Amino acid sequence: MRGNPLLYQVTKKLYRNGENQSLADGLFNDNDSRFKLRKESVDHRRVIDLKLAGYSHRDIAALTGYTRLYVSAILRQPWARRRMIDEIKSESRDEFKRLLEEAGRSSIEKIIELRDNATSEQVQLSSAKELVDRWLGKPTEKVEHQVSEKKLDELDDAELIKLYENERSGRDIGAKSGPQ
Repeated sequence: MRGNPLLYQVTKKLYRNGENQSLADGLFNDNDSRFKLRKESVDHRRVIDLKLAGYSHRDIAALTGYTRLYVSAILRQPWARRRMIDEIKSESRDEFKRLLEEAGRSSIEKIIELRDNATSEQVQLSSAKELVDRWLGKPTEKVEHQVSEKKLDELDDAELIKLYENERSGRDIGAKSGPQ
């Protein structure tokens, strides 16, 4: 076999509609490499990291000693694509989380300022409630639900009419009307 023993050529059919196009969150119109690598190495990870850092194929080739064709073949492997996509998603989530943390701090400081300095007692109370809710969470609401033991075909006409009226008015089916 001539050339790099870690590579083997694949058919053009695989090249056109291969694994890269079927990756979840894959890149648009992304073709597979014409060559499949038999195994991944640490140097391949370095190539991926350099690409994620913004280096061109030419720069990566110069830094690693590989040819541009080999760099392209490494970066077009499905496992390399998956790693790059996952890293890009992770970086954007981290950046978004950092942004929210910075904005959250200033928002809480604003709520504290309103609580301490607002002239309206209603604003002060609302701000204090917001702080407590942020710290402890909102209190749980008690919900009661009553289930009728009777089936619809067992109800008499008066019960069916009452059920229909409750449903139209948006009240709970089992809710009792009037003072208790």
